[in-house]
Amino acid sequence: MGSPDAHVANIHDNTLTVEVPDDPKKIAGLNAYLVGAGVEVIGFAEQKTDLEALFMKVSGGTE
Repeated sequence: MGSPDAHVANIHDNTLTVEVPDDPKKIAGLNAYLVGAGVEVIGFAEQKTDLEALFMKVSGGTE
């Protein structure tokens, strides 16, 4: 089984930030994939990105 439709956005300390479509089945699939790969998942949290931050990420610009 391959990984679900997800993209690792950041790894810092013991936190892995992953971008995944806002779809409960995709999120559940990501959880199953991580657990199956031996990753100890202790929680999920949704992180919203505002429009300005998204634009800066896409454009590669800085303020």
